[in-house]
Amino acid sequence: MTEPHDNSDAERLKAAIESERWFDAIELGESVLREPPVDPRTFRFMARANIEVGNQATALQFLRSMHEAQPDNTAILIAMTRAQVVLGDARSAMDNFSTIISRSGSVPPREYHRIRLEIGDLMLRLNKLDQLEDMLAEWQAEKRHGPRIASLHSKLMQARGQYEEAAEGFSTLTKAPKIDIGLRLQAFFDLSKVLDRLGRYDEAFEAARQANEHTATSKLHFDRDGYRHETDRMIRYFTPERIERLRTSGRGDQSPVFIVGMPRSGTTLTEQVISAHPSGAGIGEQREPIIACETLAHLTGTDFPECLDEAPVEMLGALGERYLRMSLGLSGDATRVTNKALGLERAIGGIQVMLPGSRIIFVRRDPLDSLLSIYLHPLEAALYPWSRSIEDIAFVRREFDRLVAHWMSTASLPMLELDYETFTKTQFETTNRILDFLDLPASEECLNFHESKRYVRTPSYDQVNKPLNQNAIGRWRNYEKHLGPAIEAFGG
Repeated sequence: MTEPHDNSDAERLKAAIESERWFDAIELGESVLREPPVDPRTFRFMARANIEVGNQATALQFLRSMHEAQPDNTAILIAMTRAQVVLGDARSAMDNFSTIISRSGSVPPREYHRIRLEIGDLMLRLNKLDQLEDMLAEWQAEKRHGPRIASLHSKLMQARGQYEEAAEGFSTLTKAPKIDIGLRLQAFFDLSKVLDRLGRYDEAFEAARQANEHTATSKLHFDRDGYRHETDRMIRYFTPERIERLRTSGRGDQSPVFIVGMPRSGTTLTEQVISAHPSGAGIGEQREPIIACETLAHLTGTDFPECLDEAPVEMLGALGERYLRMSLGLSGDATRVTNKALGLERAIGGIQVMLPGSRIIFVRRDPLDSLLSIYLHPLEAALYPWSRSIEDIAFVRREFDRLVAHWMSTASLPMLELDYETFTKTQFETTNRILDFLDLPASEECLNFHESKRYVRTPSYDQVNKPLNQNAIGRWRNYEKHLGPAIEAFGG
């Protein structure tokens, strides 16, 4: 009988995890996995390392392997289900949470209540409003109260169009004396959204301002000079001549489609249209290409993008193969698979050498509408510290446009530019442009994407299942007096 891979490898992997050398742990784990049989601990270590660097989808694959090996282990099932929530796979998460609830005897009471709250969030995401109302009634009968339950109740009112009641509930939460700071800030953003629906625009902006200014005064800092310097380095490095002579992985798989845009710019719409096609699928916002560029820098000991001069073909191929493996695990047999992670414009140089069969779709929206929408909605401040300031958002948009213009004139990948406003006015023509670009036949399902039964993995769940409309065009004019710096930057 063959013994598992040398235990010393698992011990080295464990040591890398304990010392928080995440990239080293991933590389060691990948080498172990290539020589089965594998020490079962490897899957746990690899899940942890990938979670720490932000490869959530890859981590989920290892958690699935652990679950398959130990289907009765509730702790593993809970970890896997929460990874599915992060990835936007609400349906699978709901099914798994239902299984966990049926095992209530093996779940500690505090954890059991937390899971019920998470189920409430999923009911909202899946538009199961009657079920959420029943759950809220159960909590009331159990005399359970608290800010999370109050938030769910207000969100239910919001989902049913009872905006005055929702606004009152969110406003109360922002003033609650004992509430987690994250929940309080989310309540400010939720309040902003319902006040906007009520046409109380000054109050809506003030609610968002309070949330954003709290984050802006925290320890997080956005370095404009550093951000601009990084853009300059990429533009200087990726000349047409250098791109032509850079080594590539040789991975010609044409399934990857990267939808590149600022937040709230129409990337979700584009993903939905492609995912509605019988040959299309969307895997949401997976940061693996961005992490792969960081991995190259770590393995070569040279900053990105200069590390591409040193990276051997085998290394590029291994990273490209990891991405394709992750994508396949989320998309099945689709021949065109979209990824709309934020920040992909800064990874295109790496994508074109690791995944040279990819296609790029740039999506842009009126800068003032886009900027306002970003400011009124929460983004993860640790990843996007620029999203909390009107001036910083305007700065990043200008850098985005500058870098996109560079890629359009130099990159070796097939690229398509879309304009959100034009998309909403010429749905038929723009949809066919997208399908032609992807070498896919015309499909009526893409025009009726909002009726699709296929699941789109996106945190922007409030945008799913709605027909295309022009309601958001020119929305910035309702907030004109608050957008002075942006209007000066972009006109209006």
